Amino acid sequence: MHNICIFEDELVENFYPLTYMRPVYDLVIGFNSFYDKCFRYFDYANISLQCRDRLKGIVKNKFSGLSINQVNSGSACLFVNGRTVMTQELYDYLVSKLDQNFLLTHQGQVVACYLERDYVDKMEGMLMDGVSNNVLIKQLSHICTVKE
Repeated sequence: MHNICIFEDELVENFYPLTYMRPVYDLVIGFNSFYDKCFRYFDYANISLQCRDRLKGIVKNKFSGLSINQVNSGSACLFVNGRTVMTQELYDYLVSKLDQNFLLTHQGQVVACYLERDYVDKMEGMLMDGVSNNVLIKQLSHICTVKE
C-alpha cells in the first residue's frame, strides 16, 4: 500500500479569502476539489492530509478517517502539493517513479515528491514549519532526482 500526503504550501495565501477557513486542496475546480481529483487516482492508497494548525479541526471533521498532520513514517511516502490538478498523465508519471527519491517541480514550485522512509520525517517537519517552495527544493535536491 502506498502512502500519499496531500499538503499545503506557502502559496495558499494567494487563494485568500477562499482558503482562510479551508485547505487549498478543498477548493473546487470544475465539478471536483483538488482533493477529489487526487483521490480519484489514489483511492487505494493510505492518504494523509497536511494543513495549517488552525484548520486541523475543520479538516478532521470534513475528512474523517484520514490522518491529519501526521504521516506514516514507517514507510515511503508520495507528497503531492494540494494545488496540483491530478491528471492521468501526471498519475502515470508519479507511479513510474515510486522506486527512488524524486522531486517534481514546475516553475519553481513543488508539484510532488517521493521519499523513502528515511526522509519522510524530515519532509513532514519542513511542512509543519511552513517552509517555502525554495527551501523545500533546496533541501530535497540533495537527496532526490529533480525533474522540472
